[in-house]
Amino acid sequence: MFLKRIELHGFKSFAESTVVTFEPSITAIVGPNGSGKSNIVDAIRWVLGEQSAKNLRGSKMEDVIFAGTDKRKPMNIAEVRLILDNSDGTLPIEFSEVSIGRRVDRSGQSDYLINGTVCRLKDIEELLMDTGIGKEAYSIVSQGKVDMILSSKPTDRRELFEEAAGIIKYKNRKREAAKKLEDTEINLARVQDIIQELERQAEPLKKQAEDARKYKEFKKELKELEESLLLTNWYLYQKELDTYVSDRDRLARNLKERENMVNAFETKVDKLQNELDQVKELIDKKQQEYFDLKTHRESIENQIKMIHEKLNSLLMQKKRIRAEISEREDSLTRYKSEKEEINRTLSDLKNKKEELNQSILVKSKKIDELNAEIKADQEKIDFLKNDLKEFLNQRSELKTQLSRYQDQESKLTERIDELIQLRSRNDRNLDEAVTQLNKVKQELKQINERLERLKRDEEYLRHRQEEDRAKLQKVEEEFASLREKLHGAQSRLKLLNDMEESLQGYYQGVKNVLKARDELKGIVGVVAELFDVDKDKEKAIAAALGSGLQNIVVETGEDAKEAIQYLKRTRGGRATFLPLDMIQGKRMKELSVLSSIDGYLGVASDFVRADARLTSVVNYLLGRIIIAKDLDSALQISRAVKQRFRIVTLDGDNINPGGAVSGGSSQQHNHNLLGRSREIEELRVQVNHLKEELQFLTKKGQELKKRVLEQEEKLNEWQKEIHQLELKRANLLKDKQQLQKDTEYQEDLLSNMDQEFEFCHEQLGKFDHQIQQLKTELELLNSENARKEAELKALEEKVNQKRGIIDQIQLEITEIRIKLASLDEQEKGYYNRLQQIKELKEEINQKIEKLKDEWQELESKKLELEEQIEVIKKDKEKVLEKEKVLGDEVTDLKQKEKDLVGAFRKEDARARKIRRKVNELTKEINQYEVKIAEYTSKLENIKEELKEEHGIDLEHYCKEIKPVEDIEKVEKRIKSLKWRLKVLGAVNLTAEEEYETLTKRLNFIKEQHDDLIKARKSLNEMISELDETIKERFLKTFEKVQVEFKEVFTRLFGGGTAELSLSDPDNLLETGIEINAQPPGKKLQKLTLMSGGEKALTALALIFAFLKVKPSPFYILDEIDAPLDEANVERFANFVREFSSVAQFIIITHRKRTMAEADALYGVTMEESGVSKLISYKFAEKVS
Repeated sequence: MFLKRIELHGFKSFAESTVVTFEPSITAIVGPNGSGKSNIVDAIRWVLGEQSAKNLRGSKMEDVIFAGTDKRKPMNIAEVRLILDNSDGTLPIEFSEVSIGRRVDRSGQSDYLINGTVCRLKDIEELLMDTGIGKEAYSIVSQGKVDMILSSKPTDRRELFEEAAGIIKYKNRKREAAKKLEDTEINLARVQDIIQELERQAEPLKKQAEDARKYKEFKKELKELEESLLLTNWYLYQKELDTYVSDRDRLARNLKERENMVNAFETKVDKLQNELDQVKELIDKKQQEYFDLKTHRESIENQIKMIHEKLNSLLMQKKRIRAEISEREDSLTRYKSEKEEINRTLSDLKNKKEELNQSILVKSKKIDELNAEIKADQEKIDFLKNDLKEFLNQRSELKTQLSRYQDQESKLTERIDELIQLRSRNDRNLDEAVTQLNKVKQELKQINERLERLKRDEEYLRHRQEEDRAKLQKVEEEFASLREKLHGAQSRLKLLNDMEESLQGYYQGVKNVLKARDELKGIVGVVAELFDVDKDKEKAIAAALGSGLQNIVVETGEDAKEAIQYLKRTRGGRATFLPLDMIQGKRMKELSVLSSIDGYLGVASDFVRADARLTSVVNYLLGRIIIAKDLDSALQISRAVKQRFRIVTLDGDNINPGGAVSGGSSQQHNHNLLGRSREIEELRVQVNHLKEELQFLTKKGQELKKRVLEQEEKLNEWQKEIHQLELKRANLLKDKQQLQKDTEYQEDLLSNMDQEFEFCHEQLGKFDHQIQQLKTELELLNSENARKEAELKALEEKVNQKRGIIDQIQLEITEIRIKLASLDEQEKGYYNRLQQIKELKEEINQKIEKLKDEWQELESKKLELEEQIEVIKKDKEKVLEKEKVLGDEVTDLKQKEKDLVGAFRKEDARARKIRRKVNELTKEINQYEVKIAEYTSKLENIKEELKEEHGIDLEHYCKEIKPVEDIEKVEKRIKSLKWRLKVLGAVNLTAEEEYETLTKRLNFIKEQHDDLIKARKSLNEMISELDETIKERFLKTFEKVQVEFKEVFTRLFGGGTAELSLSDPDNLLETGIEINAQPPGKKLQKLTLMSGGEKALTALALIFAFLKVKPSPFYILDEIDAPLDEANVERFANFVREFSSVAQFIIITHRKRTMAEADALYGVTMEESGVSKLISYKFAEKVS
């Protein structure tokens, strides 16, 4: 087996899908630092189950997903697949090529895959177990693993030997056996507790069973007495109800008489109301007629106006008609000539058509003769087909019936056998279901009590834990903030110290003088170091001094001269010197005019602290410079001193003597030089303070973490128990429901089975008779069907021949008809045109006549309109007379309406008086109805109670009801029985059955107790056997590795000696592994004192020893040759080539000699920042 290839997509710097194909022997991966070589090793470890983001050089697991660059978006998923060649069957899986993969998205969802199928990490670990492949196995030696192998504790080093010895699976089995043993002990303790609890419950349950027996006896007597009392009450209430019904009926008859009187009066009132409505309607009608007459009169006046307008219109129309008559007569002359030409053409077409029609008649006659013959034959065919179709339908129906009866007969036979088996099985199932149901109910009660206790305890502890977590989070946030501040302060302090030591920021000449201050005499120091200024004035003083900050103060002029000669001699640049014996600096006098300006701060020299002997230097450099608050103040000061002095603002802006102003942004170079020493001292204090605070927070956080972890462990224990109990409860509830359903179902099923069994036997006899009858009918149909089919075939052939002749004749007729159609179209066109001419002439004649008639009509209309005017005037006079008559009629009708209203009110008052009496009777009847409803309700309640509580339906009660003679005595007895039942208290009615069930369960639990004792013994024996196997395989592997380690060590080092030893030989299950090494020419020494190269070679010696004892399919070595010199790289490369015949090597290296041994070379580059890319090369032949 070997690693064929690795496929990466979105993993770390591999943004694009990348495939790395490995040679079976040696593959080298090279590239510059930071290009992503080690990401390939991380990818392999990640697929094999690495859970620590730190071990993958990240802070959280999603850091393995490509995070994006300036040119590329981040990816949302990372996926890696390892393709293993399993053609030799090393892995216990039936595939010659095995794919192991892992993917993760930014939500944290992670999946493992085997051959593309999602699986568990455990599945991958079991698949690779004892192969030497794993995230912590000796087959993957990443950067830093060498030191870990050698510097780890002896007990930690033992894991490598266990992997080589192949005892991981035995340890896993032992771990599982120990877990089972622990569970068995827990179960045993629980069973013992259950036995004690059941024995404790047995005695009280026995007493409960006795109480249940008494309760049932009292309850039975109570039920009988209550039943008699209820029947008595029903009898008495029924008599009362009959009395109330009789009185109600008497009142109802009286009410009926009164209601008849009311109806008579209401009829009279309705009649008056109708008369009144008629009068009102007549008044409305007359008033409407009056308004209609008025409207009509106005309409007549409008008509007279319209007639005058129409007379004017008639004169205009007469002129138009005279012009149209003349135009139509010209058109008639043109149409007459066109008609004569068309008639000549139509005569020729008629002769041609007669010839063609005669030909069609002859051919059509022949077709009719043939069709008559075909029709006769077809009738025979149709008759035969109908017969055949009928035969087929009958045969199909008979076959279907036969098949159906046979199938049903077979199914009935099978069903009878099945019912016999089912009847027996369901009897057993019903008994088992009842037993299981009782058992489940008892277990549910115990689980609910335990769950309630656990959840109360969990809620209290979780509240405490949340408080501690909140405190811990706050401490961690403070710690992270302080740590960030500390890192920032330390980085800044280191930077400033480095700058101070390297004199960064000083001119070259100044640097050279300060470096040679031990050789030169009288060097006091540079101004930037000698002056001390408050932070808020640093920018102003730095601007004021300018390059003067780098002036060098010396004792004498001779010292300055010597230093200048030194610079010339060494070509070390230029510098300005301030000899203390020559500098004569004076401070400017205070000007009274400046004190009144708000922004005036003082003379620059006053803000500098320096040694007393440097006063003249301070005054020389700063004594005539004024410090102002801002530029506005500086301008004001400059005007006040008439531009005689230099003025500098706190922001570093300058106003020079004479008025020149300079300012803007700066790089703060001089400012940094001046405040560098102060800032270094402040940072040292700040760093010490932050370290103390971090130490305090670390201690506090550790205490809180410990407390939270303890709480979490306890909660996990409780959660596990609660989860197990809830699962068990849910299963039991489900079992309970299912068992109840099963019991009901089994009972129904048994009843249905009995009925179905009788029905099946009855049907089986009927089907036998039907099947024999159908077979006889089917044989007769088949013989008749064959004869009919032969006759049909002969007729169909004869008809087809005649139809062929008809088709030929019809083809000839079609061609003739096409010619006729063409002639018809021409003839039709000419006739259409003649018709158009005729219609046009008629239309013109009609139009002329119409116009003449219209002329006459207009004359008539003129006379009519003149007559209408006279008639309308007469109508107007008549309308005025009718308006007067209608007004008088409306007045008379309104008087009649008034008289009718008075009569209506009188009769309505008499009707209301009788209606009040009716309401009083209705109210009295309603009171009786309430009583009747009350007694009816009581009777219904008694009836319902008898039916629900005692199972007596009074509607079908045939016995004579005998009322209780002494009701009071019966009520006292009922009261006594209820008191006795109350004294008994809450009675467990199922106690008798529960006592029996409890006894059975106790015996069952005791049997389980004996089984658990046997299981514990068996597990202990199994653990002992596994321990012996682990010891034997570990010791055997250790001895083999020790021999190989000595040999490989001597070969790799070219001499020397090394050995492996057990730290605790008497405890082979837990002993660690000690490594003692003595390189050639050196004394035996501790591993920690060895050089990096010696450590690497020692680790390689151990790995190659494992390889010789139990080779892993492949080895991944990540820059393990980095600390080796050329000679040792040569030995390492030779070893790799030697062992490449038994194992595959994938080496990440920068060493040319190692590359030379590779069969394939992969280069990892970053052409695009942040994105790794592969370049591959396979050697055609080995390069020495």
